[in-house]
Amino acid sequence: MKDRNFLDTVMEFEQQLEAMQEQFGALKQFVALMMEEHKALETENHHLRTRLEELLSNTNSVQAAEVKKESPLDIGEGYDNLARLYQEASMFAMFILEVHVRVRIVCFVYHF
Repeated sequence: MKDRNFLDTVMEFEQQLEAMQEQFGALKQFVALMMEEHKALETENHHLRTRLEELLSNTNSVQAAEVKKESPLDIGEGYDNLARLYQEASMFAMFILEVHVRVRIVCFVYHF
């Protein structure tokens, strides 16, 4: 009788190990998917930041060229305010881009 109880315990332990192995396999697949998604988002983020920097530098150079073409009037405080607003808008755009990426990551995590 004692041997039978021990054998039942070993068999039950074996079933638990098999279930844990299945769960571990599912967890490994999930982690692999998360790593792939992270890499894709990281690449997308890099490309978007690069493109944003290109656009900002092109816009700045075009604006500088336009200012040079215009008459050399004293632009004054209005121009300074516009430049400050433009800079703040650029920083806000980068912030929104970062938030977008983080929201996509959170949505992906909670999807699973």
